[in-house]
Amino acid sequence: MSGKKTNLLSQPTKMTEIIHFAIPSYRRAETLKNKTIPTLRNIPDEFKTIFVADEEERKIYEKEFPTIKVVVGVLGISPQRNFIKSYYNVPNEYVVVMDDDIERFEKSMTTEDGKHKFEEIPATTEYFLKKFENAKSVGATLWGIYPARNAMFMERHKQVATTSFCFVIGCCYGFITQEKPILVSLESAGKEDYEQSLLHFLQDGKLLRFNKETIKTKFYAEGGLGKKEQRKAMNEKAATYLATRYPEAFKKYYRKDGTPEVRVNLRFQGVKGFEMMMKTLMS
Repeated sequence: MSGKKTNLLSQPTKMTEIIHFAIPSYRRAETLKNKTIPTLRNIPDEFKTIFVADEEERKIYEKEFPTIKVVVGVLGISPQRNFIKSYYNVPNEYVVVMDDDIERFEKSMTTEDGKHKFEEIPATTEYFLKKFENAKSVGATLWGIYPARNAMFMERHKQVATTSFCFVIGCCYGFITQEKPILVSLESAGKEDYEQSLLHFLQDGKLLRFNKETIKTKFYAEGGLGKKEQRKAMNEKAATYLATRYPEAFKKYYRKDGTPEVRVNLRFQGVKGFEMMMKTLMS
């Protein structure tokens, strides 16, 4: 992917900002205990918040995680992500939203003999602070990581990070709070991260994605977004909505196994595309 060249390698300044870590989880306390929480072992528990669907779940999670705040939000990952956006209502704060099954953060690299591999990145406060400082420096309120764990694909990117229109995956992203939060339509449930990426791009004129960094996780696990067949039905509805509502930015297509997906129009970057999209949004 192409994008504007930006100096995104500067070191963070002395840490004075508070970073909130929001973790939506549904009936997967054990998964959270074994994966995301250990991944965030360097982050003090006082900055972590687990978002659950109901009071019954709250009791289970509070028993399992007595030192971490548990908040009852709403049922469904798309409504829950909207809830999280609205929950942090003080402007200009930093929030990292993470799935409950993240095993570790990684960066891609190429060895001297041309092989591609991953190296673990410690999930420290300084690591995340740098991401937010980079986002602020380029004028973006949403940053993310590479949306697949494929070192070969990642190493093909010449730029460490890009600011052009792209897909910021929902399993791990950071946003800077604002007075009026950017919320997605429930019609995009299952693909709400595509709509979130677009809406932030329309507001800021850019996104920030780190092309050499990703996470190790298991997709389509039970709980969370549900079983694969249920996900297919959600994808069908969401992909149709996105391609119809935002035809200049997204196109619906099907994988070989029949799974509906969304393709991002990476050329949607200029003023003309922006004006066309705004006309679509106002219709």
